Amino acid sequence: MLPKENRLKKNAEFQAVYKKGEFFGTKFINFKYKKNGLPHTRVGFVVSTKISKSAVKRNHLKRMIREVFRLNLDKIVPGFDVSVITRPGVLDLEPGEIEKSVLFFLKKTKLL
Repeated sequence: MLPKENRLKKNAEFQAVYKKGEFFGTKFINFKYKKNGLPHTRVGFVVSTKISKSAVKRNHLKRMIREVFRLNLDKIVPGFDVSVITRPGVLDLEPGEIEKSVLFFLKKTKLL
């Protein structure tokens, strides 16, 4: 689990990232990110019911993505807010493919 200081929790925090953040997208996962002026990076996850009607599957997907961020948290550049938005078809991916997608985003945006 991500430490509390590394989580986006409030709707206003997500909205700030959506309105002022930069976009980076892969085939099944989109990312919005912006500087937050804090000494740590915060991450939030969005998995809509369009992905699956089952809350169990949505929560499992969030846990998989969250774990990738947790394992790489010490390598991620501090001072950013990141919103991870999943797209339909992401449930068909293997956990390794999800990890590759997240790491590709972090490398391309120079957050890693």
